[in-house]
Amino acid sequence: MKRKILASIISIFIAVPLFANDLALETVGAMGGSNIYLTYLSIGIIADCYGNGIYEKEQTISLISSIEGQAKVQKDYLDKWSKSKETSADDKAFIKRMIGCYNLLLEEAKYLKEYANTKKDSAVKNFDAKRQQAWKDISELLGLN
Repeated sequence: MKRKILASIISIFIAVPLFANDLALETVGAMGGSNIYLTYLSIGIIADCYGNGIYEKEQTISLISSIEGQAKVQKDYLDKWSKSKETSADDKAFIKRMIGCYNLLLEEAKYLKEYANTKKDSAVKNFDAKRQQAWKDISELLGLN
């Protein structure tokens, strides 16, 4: 009888951290997905405001630089996490997809800044291509299709 009780207690102590870890991973995934989505929206809103003359060049570059900064921090932490020995193969695959989305968003931001600085049509084309690819990847990642 004591062995059954001991086994039950041990299994509870083993199961609780596993559940907590799954919940933590789900929470981080949800927050990360939300951040990616909001980064995408922010870049688009800033681009629209600049294109419609609401924001001047300096304000646009400042806002986009801020968005880039936070996106780089998120991406760098995801990269560190993906290299952790404790991260499962499935989690690493999901993390790499998130990093891919951030890479596209950073490229999109770069081309918006380039357009603000140069007014080159090539910057608009590159911005739009990255934006479309980013949305495709983000909507697949978040199940928005």
